Amino acid sequence: MWTGQFAKRHNISQSTIGFYIKQGLLAPAIVNGRYDFRESDDLDMQLIAELKRLQFNLEDISVAVTQFRIFKDSVAPADQRLLSMFINKRMELLEEQARLQSSLTFLEQTICMMQERENAREAKTQVNGLDIRFLPLLNCPCGKRLTMNLEQIESGQIRNASLSCTCGYNAVIENGILINPKGECLPTPPVYTYFHPDEEMTGEMRNYLYHLYRQMESMLSDSSCNGKVILETHIGNSSFLLQKAKVLSPSSLYIFCDPQYEVIAREKKLLDALDRQLNTMCIVSNYQVFPLERGCVDFIIDYFQNTSFDLFTDGFVFPRWKRYLHQGSKLIGVFIDIPHNSRSAVKFKAIHPDCTPNMHSFEDFKHSLKEHGFVIEQLYQPDPLSRSYHPWHYPGDKLHYYCYCARLEKP
Repeated sequence: MWTGQFAKRHNISQSTIGFYIKQGLLAPAIVNGRYDFRESDDLDMQLIAELKRLQFNLEDISVAVTQFRIFKDSVAPADQRLLSMFINKRMELLEEQARLQSSLTFLEQTICMMQERENAREAKTQVNGLDIRFLPLLNCPCGKRLTMNLEQIESGQIRNASLSCTCGYNAVIENGILINPKGECLPTPPVYTYFHPDEEMTGEMRNYLYHLYRQMESMLSDSSCNGKVILETHIGNSSFLLQKAKVLSPSSLYIFCDPQYEVIAREKKLLDALDRQLNTMCIVSNYQVFPLERGCVDFIIDYFQNTSFDLFTDGFVFPRWKRYLHQGSKLIGVFIDIPHNSRSAVKFKAIHPDCTPNMHSFEDFKHSLKEHGFVIEQLYQPDPLSRSYHPWHYPGDKLHYYCYCARLEKP
């Protein structure tokens, strides 16, 4: 058969066949100036393919093909180099087999453990309602007390109810989730999602964010959180408090808030499945106005929320939170400083044309905190990043991340 037919039979390119001929791996007959491949060439090609699969290099493949071609019908002793080569390869494969078996055993044990834990979690998961301990914290955004019409309550857990105020405000509790009415609060600005799926992050970036998480955890643990009210205002892809659930104080009250019902429903399902009971309330609401009593919150977790809010509204969101804070309340959060007029800033504006023309720096943020009566107690600034996973980050521009803890001194 000719070269094209031979290439098709063995699913390789004609250029590869030419290379093998040049290297002496294939030795077809030449008929009328053309290569004529025969049964012996098929056998050579099959041997080449098998040796490549076993990861032999070209030199070893050449030795093997030559020896098999010369001695396949001979009773001469086996070539010692070829025999040694195959014995060594067999030892390599046996070692690899042992490593793979060990890895398979580890994976099987890990999968089994994770499945058992998941099955146990699902078996004991119960849908919790809104704990009545949160009732004293609920209030109409206008400042008046809310009237509650209970529809379903079990063991101190409110599953379904309606809330109303004489000002016309109405909200509902459905399956234990407090849903703030749309259109009766200040509008929520577009939410910029800073975090892409994990598979798009480098290991370096995951470690960087992990250290920011650890700093926030340290700042929270340094403060006395027992019996306190802690509010996380932006859940998004991942909740900071939920990831730290195993070390959170069981005596505190935790409030989770996000404008998307699907996000809060997902979060509540995870909270209901926790191994340890925490006092939690889930609210579907924007990031500015909550149906909460004034001055009732001790800590607010700000995971890039002030940065995100500023990028689309030309201002920070924390001044709107002050009504829910009291003297001594704290903000614990992370802030990204995008260099003003940098290539990254220009690229961000091109991707998000609805963003504000101004991008405030962390210095602006600190100044605004001071203006509104906050004092920064702790500040952590890791080395800036020159490369990240942000689609708007121009390689080489330095992004500064700040982890801060600010205390309200003058409400």
